[in-house]
Amino acid sequence: MPEDNGNSYDEVPYQSVALNETHPERLASVATLFGLDATPVESCRVLEMGCASGGNLIPLAQLLPESHFVGIDLSNRQINTAIATAQTVGATNVEFHAMSLADVTRELGTFDYILCHGVYSWVPDGVKSAILRICSENLSKNGVAYVSYNTLPGWHIPGMVREMMLYHVRNMSDPNAKVKAARAFLDFLGQSIPDREGPYAKTLIEEAVQLRPHADSYVLHEHLEDLNHPIYYHEFASRAADHGLKVFSDSRVWATAVAVQPPMAAVLDKVARDPIDRDQYFDFICNRRFRRSLLCRADVELLPVPAIERLKKLRASASVWPTTSPTDFASRTTVDFRAGDGMIRLSTIDPLFKTALLILSELYPRSVEFEELWSMIRHRLGRAGVEPGTNPDVLAQRLLQAYVANSLELHAFEPPFPLEASGTPEGFPLARLAAESGPSVPSLRHRQVTISDFDRLVIRQLDGTRSHHEIIDRLVNAVTEGAFAINENGLPVRDPIVVRPILERSLGPCLQRLNRAGLLVR
Repeated sequence: MPEDNGNSYDEVPYQSVALNETHPERLASVATLFGLDATPVESCRVLEMGCASGGNLIPLAQLLPESHFVGIDLSNRQINTAIATAQTVGATNVEFHAMSLADVTRELGTFDYILCHGVYSWVPDGVKSAILRICSENLSKNGVAYVSYNTLPGWHIPGMVREMMLYHVRNMSDPNAKVKAARAFLDFLGQSIPDREGPYAKTLIEEAVQLRPHADSYVLHEHLEDLNHPIYYHEFASRAADHGLKVFSDSRVWATAVAVQPPMAAVLDKVARDPIDRDQYFDFICNRRFRRSLLCRADVELLPVPAIERLKKLRASASVWPTTSPTDFASRTTVDFRAGDGMIRLSTIDPLFKTALLILSELYPRSVEFEELWSMIRHRLGRAGVEPGTNPDVLAQRLLQAYVANSLELHAFEPPFPLEASGTPEGFPLARLAAESGPSVPSLRHRQVTISDFDRLVIRQLDGTRSHHEIIDRLVNAVTEGAFAINENGLPVRDPIVVRPILERSLGPCLQRLNRAGLLVR
């Protein structure tokens, strides 16, 4: 949260949610690939600068009960909300402080993971220096820091749009009125330009479309604050170096030059002098507008690119499924795999990799260690009469290629995912709490998951003490009392005799959905 805008965040709190890219296990996974033995996340210390109301830090505290978490924010209102939420869900391993980042010293202690999301671009230069100073002075020997920021050249266009919106609302003081007026003004611009098919009109329309689904708090604090200073990647890397730090990757490895295909890689090799230069040119090519940089101490020895031997230390998961059933995994026919968004993410003819993806699909949301996956593949292909080979490096290379293409995930930690819902199912406590107010809830993978109204109703009942029969009773009561509607032929149905069998048929599939979304702890 910007340091000079504490009052604006007291007035309109920022929407604070679980951010998977900041999860210590994500940071540890990337660090592992580059040769850094980061502290195990099961017993680590984590600091978040600009923690807002704890929506990112409290789920981590619940996921990692043996670790300790500290959140800092300038907004008293947001810190008070964070403290209250932590108390409500019983998170005793997290503490929150309302203070300026400029006041943080070495006395706060050292941390294995330091997080700073959505702050750096919105604060004065002195606070920017404080952020990097804290990352330097308070980071443990093998620690990893995460700092996100708006980047150029991508922010030139939204920066132009922001300046026009700021001009339009320059005489307004009410933040909610500002957002409403800015949204309407941006729509007006896109509709008023004579050449609606020209690049200028299309640019404005696209920006309006991108902002439309975001909450008002996002538009206010992202676009309408006084400070918003995007920078070039090489500038950030240079500032980090001045504080004894070095950038070694992005939390999203697939958004770096490491992930480029051979034709583009050859072009980058011709113009880039070093890894920082290479990624800067990559940003030019991609017109990048946001980065999530990972930093470590400058004296830490790292590998230049992710290594397959390091990948073998991690776990793999994949939210994909084959598009054909039954699927021929033994032959070299092409099989497509779709992801949760319905897009085809992977196509392969390789029996080894097809089998790996099938296994990961069956296990999701759970992950599997590399050696165990290798053993499972050999066993399954062996039963089909296919020789999988004897070199696990082939599998490791396939997994790494899929990872840097954002087609599967690698993990340094496994949450307690149940195989299936128990007789007295229990939902992730923070997901149950969040479901009371909206459809977006945090998962065991530290992601915000959008669930249906029925799934929201169900997960609120899953306190770990109620049997399936007792859950059905509570659901029937909710329908008969009008708290939830079941419609037939466009009309609400409230007769318990009619409602109960409908709910009995619906509960099992609902629990399966919640479990696959990573929302059940047992």
